[in-house]
Amino acid sequence: MSFLKDVDRQHEELVGFSQEHQAALAIARQIKEGCQVEMEEKSSIGTDGKRDRVVEYFDTVWEKHQKAEEKRIFPLAEKGVSSATNLLPGLRKQHGQLKILIEQLRQAKSVQLENLLLRVGQALEDHVRRHERFFNYLKGQVQNLKKTPPEK
Repeated sequence: MSFLKDVDRQHEELVGFSQEHQAALAIARQIKEGCQVEMEEKSSIGTDGKRDRVVEYFDTVWEKHQKAEEKRIFPLAEKGVSSATNLLPGLRKQHGQLKILIEQLRQAKSVQLENLLLRVGQALEDHVRRHERFFNYLKGQVQNLKKTPPEK
Protein backbone atom coordinates (compact mmCIF):
# COMPACT_ATOMS: atom_id res chain seq x y z
CA MET A 1 0.00 0.00 0.00
CA SER A 2 2.97 2.30 0.43
CA PHE A 3 3.22 2.59 -3.36
CA LEU A 4 -0.37 3.83 -3.58
CA LYS A 5 0.33 6.47 -0.94
CA ASP A 6 3.37 7.59 -2.92
CA VAL A 7 1.29 7.82 -6.09
CA ASP A 8 -1.49 9.74 -4.35
CA ARG A 9 1.09 12.13 -2.89
CA GLN A 10 2.67 12.68 -6.29
CA HIS A 11 -0.56 12.96 -8.26
CA GLU A 12 -0.25 16.74 -8.48
CA GLU A 13 3.29 16.30 -9.73
CA LEU A 14 2.03 13.93 -12.43
CA VAL A 15 -0.49 16.56 -13.46
CA GLY A 16 2.36 19.08 -13.66
CA PHE A 17 4.36 16.72 -15.87
CA SER A 18 1.35 16.30 -18.16
CA GLN A 19 0.97 20.07 -18.42
CA GLU A 20 4.64 20.36 -19.36
CA HIS A 21 4.08 17.62 -21.94
CA GLN A 22 1.24 19.62 -23.48
CA ALA A 23 3.48 22.70 -23.69
CA ALA A 24 6.23 20.60 -25.29
CA LEU A 25 3.75 19.17 -27.77
CA ALA A 26 2.74 22.70 -28.78
CA ILE A 27 6.40 23.61 -29.25
CA ALA A 28 6.99 20.47 -31.35
CA ARG A 29 4.10 21.41 -33.60
CA GLN A 30 5.34 24.99 -33.90
CA ILE A 31 8.78 23.74 -34.90
CA LYS A 32 7.37 21.41 -37.52
CA GLU A 33 4.82 23.89 -38.89
CA GLY A 34 7.35 26.74 -38.93
CA CYS A 35 9.85 24.68 -40.87
CA GLN A 36 7.18 23.61 -43.33
CA VAL A 37 6.16 27.22 -43.99
CA GLU A 38 9.76 28.23 -44.57
CA MET A 39 10.33 25.33 -46.96
CA GLU A 40 7.24 26.23 -48.95
CA GLU A 41 8.36 29.85 -49.16
CA LYS A 42 11.93 28.77 -49.97
CA SER A 43 13.18 31.07 -47.26
CA SER A 44 15.56 30.27 -44.45
CA ILE A 45 15.23 33.63 -42.71
CA GLY A 46 14.89 33.17 -38.99
CA THR A 47 16.17 29.59 -38.87
CA ASP A 48 19.02 30.49 -36.53
CA GLY A 49 16.56 32.29 -34.27
CA LYS A 50 14.32 29.22 -34.18
CA ARG A 51 17.30 27.08 -33.27
CA ASP A 52 18.20 29.45 -30.46
CA ARG A 53 14.64 29.35 -29.07
CA VAL A 54 14.50 25.55 -29.24
CA VAL A 55 17.91 25.14 -27.58
CA GLU A 56 16.96 27.66 -24.89
CA TYR A 57 13.73 25.73 -24.23
CA PHE A 58 15.65 22.48 -23.85
CA ASP A 59 18.24 24.12 -21.61
CA THR A 60 15.80 25.93 -19.34
CA VAL A 61 12.72 23.67 -19.27
CA TRP A 62 13.00 20.28 -20.90
CA GLU A 63 16.29 19.11 -19.42
CA LYS A 64 14.96 19.76 -15.90
CA HIS A 65 11.72 18.03 -16.86
CA GLN A 66 13.54 14.90 -18.04
CA LYS A 67 15.74 14.76 -14.95
CA ALA A 68 12.69 15.10 -12.69
CA GLU A 69 10.91 12.28 -14.52
CA GLU A 70 13.93 10.03 -14.19
CA LYS A 71 14.35 10.89 -10.52
CA ARG A 72 10.70 10.82 -9.38
CA ILE A 73 8.38 9.08 -11.83
CA PHE A 74 10.50 6.25 -13.19
CA PRO A 75 11.53 4.90 -9.75
CA LEU A 76 7.94 5.14 -8.59
CA ALA A 77 6.82 3.08 -11.58
CA GLU A 78 9.61 0.56 -11.07
CA LYS A 79 8.71 0.20 -7.42
CA GLY A 80 5.00 -0.34 -7.75
CA VAL A 81 4.03 -1.42 -11.26
CA SER A 82 6.30 -4.20 -12.44
CA SER A 83 4.73 -4.26 -15.91
CA ALA A 84 5.68 -0.59 -16.34
CA THR A 85 9.37 -1.46 -16.25
CA ASN A 86 9.04 -2.78 -19.81
CA LEU A 87 8.11 0.73 -20.97
CA LEU A 88 10.90 2.61 -19.22
CA PRO A 89 13.86 1.62 -21.42
CA GLY A 90 12.16 3.15 -24.47
CA LEU A 91 11.45 6.38 -22.60
CA ARG A 92 15.02 6.59 -21.31
CA LYS A 93 16.32 5.94 -24.81
CA GLN A 94 14.21 8.79 -26.16
CA HIS A 95 15.57 11.10 -23.45
CA GLY A 96 19.08 10.30 -24.67
CA GLN A 97 18.13 10.72 -28.32
CA LEU A 98 16.63 14.15 -27.65
CA LYS A 99 19.82 15.24 -25.86
CA ILE A 100 21.89 14.10 -28.84
CA LEU A 101 19.63 15.91 -31.32
CA ILE A 102 19.87 19.13 -29.32
CA GLU A 103 23.66 18.89 -29.23
CA GLN A 104 23.65 18.39 -33.00
CA LEU A 105 21.27 21.32 -33.37
CA ARG A 106 23.62 23.57 -31.39
CA GLN A 107 26.39 22.97 -33.92
CA ALA A 108 24.37 22.64 -37.13
CA LYS A 109 25.12 24.81 -40.13
CA SER A 110 22.37 26.31 -42.25
CA VAL A 111 22.20 23.33 -44.63
CA GLN A 112 21.55 20.90 -41.78
CA LEU A 113 19.52 23.23 -39.63
CA GLU A 114 16.05 22.85 -41.19
CA ASN A 115 16.34 19.07 -41.24
CA LEU A 116 17.50 18.95 -37.62
CA LEU A 117 14.73 21.28 -36.49
CA LEU A 118 12.20 18.98 -38.13
CA ARG A 119 13.80 15.93 -36.52
CA VAL A 120 13.76 17.61 -33.10
CA GLY A 121 10.12 18.58 -33.53
CA GLN A 122 9.15 15.05 -34.53
CA ALA A 123 11.24 13.41 -31.80
CA LEU A 124 9.76 15.70 -29.16
CA GLU A 125 6.22 15.01 -30.34
CA ASP A 126 6.82 11.25 -30.42
CA HIS A 127 8.33 11.33 -26.95
CA VAL A 128 5.52 13.37 -25.42
CA ARG A 129 2.89 11.08 -26.90
CA ARG A 130 4.71 8.00 -25.61
CA HIS A 131 5.03 9.56 -22.17
CA GLU A 132 1.35 10.40 -21.98
CA ARG A 133 0.50 6.79 -22.91
CA PHE A 134 2.88 5.70 -20.14
CA PHE A 135 1.21 8.02 -17.62
CA ASN A 136 -2.23 6.79 -18.64
CA TYR A 137 -1.02 3.20 -18.28
CA LEU A 138 0.33 3.99 -14.79
CA LYS A 139 -2.92 5.64 -13.77
CA GLY A 140 -4.86 2.59 -14.97
CA GLN A 141 -2.58 0.22 -13.07
CA VAL A 142 -2.93 2.28 -9.92
CA GLN A 143 -6.73 2.27 -10.25
CA ASN A 144 -6.63 -1.52 -10.61
CA LEU A 145 -4.46 -1.82 -7.50
CA LYS A 146 -6.87 0.37 -5.54
CA LYS A 147 -9.78 -1.88 -6.54
CA THR A 148 -7.97 -5.09 -5.61
CA PRO A 149 -8.71 -6.17 -2.02
CA PRO A 150 -5.60 -6.53 0.15
CA GLU A 151 -4.21 -10.02 0.51
CA LYS A 152 -4.79 -11.71 3.85
